[in-house]
Amino acid sequence: IRKHQRKLQRFRFHGSWWTGMTVAFIAVLLLVAGAVFLVAGDGNPSPSAPPIAFLPAASEWPCELLDISDSESPACIGYLEKQGDVMELAAFDAARLYLMTLRQLSAEQVAVEGFWAQYGDLTGRFFTHGTLRGAGRRMNDVGAISLALEYTNAQDASRQSHSLLIKQSGSGEDKAQFLSRLASAAGIQPMLYNELLPRHLPWAGVFEQQWLAELAFAVTAPFLPNARMEINGALEEDVWQGVPSETDADGGLARSGEARLLLRYDEQALYLGISVPKQVSQPVVIISIVNRFLLPVPESDSWRAEFHEGKVTSSQHLMRNRQIPWTCPWEVKTHDGRPACTCEARIPFDKEGAFPMPAAGVRWRLHCTVLDADAPGHAIAAWGIHEDPEPWKGLLVRFGALSDKEPTGT
Repeated sequence: IRKHQRKLQRFRFHGSWWTGMTVAFIAVLLLVAGAVFLVAGDGNPSPSAPPIAFLPAASEWPCELLDISDSESPACIGYLEKQGDVMELAAFDAARLYLMTLRQLSAEQVAVEGFWAQYGDLTGRFFTHGTLRGAGRRMNDVGAISLALEYTNAQDASRQSHSLLIKQSGSGEDKAQFLSRLASAAGIQPMLYNELLPRHLPWAGVFEQQWLAELAFAVTAPFLPNARMEINGALEEDVWQGVPSETDADGGLARSGEARLLLRYDEQALYLGISVPKQVSQPVVIISIVNRFLLPVPESDSWRAEFHEGKVTSSQHLMRNRQIPWTCPWEVKTHDGRPACTCEARIPFDKEGAFPMPAAGVRWRLHCTVLDADAPGHAIAAWGIHEDPEPWKGLLVRFGALSDKEPTGT
């Protein structure tokens, strides 16, 4: 019995020794592997590792935005554009708007933050907006970017998770075509001008300036109380000279080549001052305005009038694509100031009608075209998009802050 006990003790000793040696050997292997991993990760990438290239490789990338967590949502049309060290994405459909910033973290990973807004439907009775943030991954094999985002509703602080896919579009459209579709989308301009900007959301102004205003330019009309303008076409009043307010940096000036359009307004009317640096034998002036953005935007109120030698030759008021009887009260006078042609226009406000005085910060859309009746097919000057005169795509007119300053002349 004692003999067998000694053998059992020797077996236990040797077994525990081999077990300890095995555990120690495995621990050494793990330490060596970890050290190799840390050294490799701490220095420059190995030659086989892909370089960190900005996402995407091109500076502009027309794309589609798919909500893969909600298969019933239609695809949004999007456009990715490089802005310094980040990519800016604007995307929309008839009733949704996204504005995102993508920052590249590695060859495949991106961080995402931005904003969203949407109508429940095109009646506009239900509107929500908020912020979003999350992460994305570049999918080189399919030419796409997958996003995992958390939406926060700014109205009730509720949160939802969504998975989005940014997929390169095969349309090949350029930015101008994208912006034209953006301006014509049923709910985007009503959402911006009736919902987002009145809530004083900073990102709404960024979206307008970086995207919508690029389509047809934007200008701020300075406010001049009791301007007492004489409409004779000569642009002789001092209010047409210089910048009337330090707060209106562009001075109410929009250019078309060498031609200039100046905008001013007071309690009574919006005034246009046009200067064309050439002689025009038979000047024709065409003005169209959108002063309310309805859903869908192509059915917004639009007003159009054509003037020849100071007389209205045609006028039209459309609402919901129907003609509304309208007697045009606008005044337009031209002046042959050889070798230049100048023009003044007065668009009166109507307190009780469809043209009330706009509050500071309100936006209108305006087209203005100068033609020569002797060559009607050629525009001498145009503000807005002369080739695509849809009124909701016109020059973006912002009404400037009210001022206590009186004009310097009469």
